[in-house]
Amino acid sequence: MRVNSSITLLEDGSIDSKAWLDLIARQYQGPQLSLIQSATEFCQKHGADLPSAYASNCFAQGLIMASILTELKADHEALIAALLYELLHQNIVSAETIQLEFGQAPLRIIQSAISLPLAQGSQKNAKSKAEQVERYRKMILAMVNDVRVVLVKLAECVCIMRAIKTFTPAKRQLLAFEMMNVYAPLANRLGIGQIKWELEDRAFACLEAEPYQQIKENLREKRVDRERYIDTIKAQLLVSLKQAGVKAEVAGRAKHIYSIWRKMQKKQLSFEKLFDVQALRVLVPDVSACYVALSCVHELWPPIASEFRDYISSPKPNGYRSIHSIVIGPEQKRIEIQIRTFAMHEESEKGVAAHWRYKEGSVRDANLENRINWLRSLLEWQKELGSESQELQALHSKVVDEQIYVFTPEGEVIDLAKGATALDFAYRIHTEVGHRCQGAKVNGKLVPLSSALQTTDKVEIVLGKLPKPSRDWLSRQTPYIVTDQARKKIQQWFRQQLSEKVVEEKLEPEAELDKPEFEISLKKPKPISHDDIIVYGVDNLLTRTAGCCRPIMGDKVMGYITQGRGISVHRADCHVLQNVTAEHADRLIQVKWGENTRSRYPVDLTLYAQNRGDLLKDITHLFSQESLSILSLQSMIDKTDDTLIVYTLIEIHNTEQMQRVLSLLKQLKGVVEVKRGR
Repeated sequence: MRVNSSITLLEDGSIDSKAWLDLIARQYQGPQLSLIQSATEFCQKHGADLPSAYASNCFAQGLIMASILTELKADHEALIAALLYELLHQNIVSAETIQLEFGQAPLRIIQSAISLPLAQGSQKNAKSKAEQVERYRKMILAMVNDVRVVLVKLAECVCIMRAIKTFTPAKRQLLAFEMMNVYAPLANRLGIGQIKWELEDRAFACLEAEPYQQIKENLREKRVDRERYIDTIKAQLLVSLKQAGVKAEVAGRAKHIYSIWRKMQKKQLSFEKLFDVQALRVLVPDVSACYVALSCVHELWPPIASEFRDYISSPKPNGYRSIHSIVIGPEQKRIEIQIRTFAMHEESEKGVAAHWRYKEGSVRDANLENRINWLRSLLEWQKELGSESQELQALHSKVVDEQIYVFTPEGEVIDLAKGATALDFAYRIHTEVGHRCQGAKVNGKLVPLSSALQTTDKVEIVLGKLPKPSRDWLSRQTPYIVTDQARKKIQQWFRQQLSEKVVEEKLEPEAELDKPEFEISLKKPKPISHDDIIVYGVDNLLTRTAGCCRPIMGDKVMGYITQGRGISVHRADCHVLQNVTAEHADRLIQVKWGENTRSRYPVDLTLYAQNRGDLLKDITHLFSQESLSILSLQSMIDKTDDTLIVYTLIEIHNTEQMQRVLSLLKQLKGVVEVKRGR
């Protein structure tokens, strides 16, 4: 793709800065133009011979970014920030120098743009990945109080994607994912289509190279040729509308490659069956004019009847209203025509039926919409109103951020209510993390648990070995917590503490046996090693196997958070655990066996056999041959049928060894049945 239509190159390949300055002189006058000229000369002096991350040098990147903003009609301070962006980003000049030469506003824009993060790291599943990406988008908007910051950042993103081939394959994939899922949607939400499609197409070329090339070949013509075609049919339609007495605005576009691919995927269509590679949007004053415009369209070009949709008479469920028609235009090319009123378009772009939400499938977020609408208003008004105007300040004061966005040590974004503390963060991560919270680090420094967090803070929780919430955390005088979620979890902990002993008795009941005929008890089972059980999301937590089901290595297991005794590990099918989790489901936690466990685990076995005097001798001899430790052994006789019942508790490594022992016991003379458990 071309670098930018606003930049002229000299014969030696260098940038013709004079030609660019002549170009911007048509858009900016007086002191504003003088400042831009000074910034251009400053950038050329300090950055012409220094490498840029995404262009031949810092001067080249500055001009590219500034020319992008020129096409977006940005103000002179945004252009100055774009010109100087890379100089400060790479510490070629200091912030003090920029402020001294060009004032506080451009410096603030540059620093804010540099601070905007990129979404990094991967999630385990598609749903959590989508949630993370949406949190990044919201966090970026929450950080921005000046729309020019977004414009400068998006201009940098364009430079990054234009230089994408210079990065390693792994880096290209990461950058492409970030642009496709974070910055292109933000450009879309702000209505900056020309940046949106470029980011999407370039990212798509990295992420899905083969379909990108196939669609590119199918188009058979350059984008500039397609845009020329759009200009031609647009002019024809405007003439027809004027003759019909309809005052209308007509916007045309040649759909970009990624948009075409999405349409093909969504509708399961081949390229040949797509109707809207070219499209026109017609905006008119009222509903009656919509149908007059439709008549003009169908008089010019024959419609495809099966592709006509009237969403004005029958709006979509989300309130979207517009007329859609597919026609056969000049050269037998299919064109999509959208006709709506200005009010319908406004509602579509900013209201309940906002186009970006329809495209992205997002759930409505009123606070996010308010901020987006405010930023979009800035884009529309910034030429008329100064950046410090009272009108814009009044509008900004109405946009109150109700959330903050902070990072975990692994880089995951967590959203919290504004004013949330480090302790709120701990309970947001996991209930057990909150209960065991003893301290917190914010951006690497220890802070009080009551410290209020700010967007982009990196938070790390210091954990104790055992859960130990404090009643002080519930105090209204010292705001340790502000979220209802954390308060309810702490209150529930204290309520459950009263009944914990009863619950523990249910989870580990004593066996109710008749008086045994014979009983031995040799030793107590050894505690399991710390490395035997891995608790998801929490380290250094006391774990023990439950006596009700006695899990061993190889069993599917589930953890139950006790009060004061760590985590009790049960077999996943333990009936006692299932009976109590209806009331205490929030105390279940995922656990798994470690990879290098060497421990032996106690397991109950019950044996039914014909009564013979030497059976116990054979059983103990078998255990000795298998090098198994006997923790206890009890026997009794069912006098109704003279059956010998043997209960034994042995130590065993894993389920594989247990199956072998069960098989050997079944081979003993007179044994009728052997099963695990009591």
